[in-house]
Amino acid sequence: MRLMNESQDKEGSEEMSRTTLPLDGVTVLDAAHMMAGGLVGRICADLGARVIKVEGPDGEVLRGEDHPGWLPNPTFLALHRDQETVMLDLKEPSGLDAFLAIVDGADVVVQNYRAGVAERLGIGYEDLRTRKPSLVYCSVSGFGSTGPLAQLATIDGVIQAFSGILEKTGTSEGSFGAPSGIVLADLYTGTIAALAVVAALLERTRTGVGSYIDISMAEAGLYARMISCEGGMPAPQTIVVESSDGVALLIQTPRRYEGRLFDCLRRQVDTDADLQALYDAAMGGGEGQVAEYRDTIETIIQQRPIETWLKCFGDAGVPASPRQTYDEALQHEQIRARDASTLVEVPGYGVMPVAAPPFVFDGFRRMVTTAPLRLGFDTEAVLEEFGHRKTTASDDVDKAENID
Repeated sequence: MRLMNESQDKEGSEEMSRTTLPLDGVTVLDAAHMMAGGLVGRICADLGARVIKVEGPDGEVLRGEDHPGWLPNPTFLALHRDQETVMLDLKEPSGLDAFLAIVDGADVVVQNYRAGVAERLGIGYEDLRTRKPSLVYCSVSGFGSTGPLAQLATIDGVIQAFSGILEKTGTSEGSFGAPSGIVLADLYTGTIAALAVVAALLERTRTGVGSYIDISMAEAGLYARMISCEGGMPAPQTIVVESSDGVALLIQTPRRYEGRLFDCLRRQVDTDADLQALYDAAMGGGEGQVAEYRDTIETIIQQRPIETWLKCFGDAGVPASPRQTYDEALQHEQIRARDASTLVEVPGYGVMPVAAPPFVFDGFRRMVTTAPLRLGFDTEAVLEEFGHRKTTASDDVDKAENID
């Protein structure tokens, strides 16, 4: 079944009649910054929620330059497309009043200040719960709201070091490696936080009462590390070799899969090498044995093109993939067949491909996406909608409304 998207005609198809997503009608007020907190809003938006992004006068750190024709930081573009942008200075009474007016009409508030900062600004959980008991309030921080490290600033790599993730990124057993280039702690924390928000919204349908969600990056990192307790798949179980047409191919062979690999190799290339013995020696040996095994496999792989190997490995059940860039993956026939990539038009820059939301419900995936707008672009319209009126001509809301 080919997946439907918003540009396709759904008339006459009962099977593919869905046009809404599970969080349609939910409003999320995103006062977070950087990655982990911002991902909560991203996931909620992909699930159908309306997300209102609140930024200070200087804008989100990840935003980049804010001028006509701006090309935002790719991370900011990925996190905050399909969202409204409101500029408020929460340190000013007028900015706080405007924020509270939006809270009155919101279902969820997300923030990722260090412990105590939201309370000093007047947007802590107790402040907002008193105002709106049904509010789901999600706080994302490095080490949580309590404990001796609660006040510490942190970042993804630091959390990977703290939680034992670097124990798994070394090149050999027992060695510590560098932080992953993918911000694992941020991504896992944001995903867990979004799941908690959805669970709290479900609970609210039964109780009518909101929740306070306290998510710690350190604890999320430990949770991820706990379920990654095995030794991983270092060489020789993971090797990267080139086919005859120069394409780098990554092959992974968990124990008891190596026989499939060797059968496939022998079907394609006549070899006298005792592949199983080389593999066993590499598994129990040092770098020399691993290098000998890898060189033998590489010699074989280099004799056939990538398509031959992908067909052979696919038929044999050997996990393998060409090593691709992000842009190459977006254009892959598998991704295109599932409508898992889409296009976003960035004002002043043009159209660029991006990953579509990974959520598919009853064959429906939301495909239409819009780039983040200039800082404060939606301030006036949002505040008018939520019934807020300016109090002075010099307050920060007025400054936001002067942006054209």
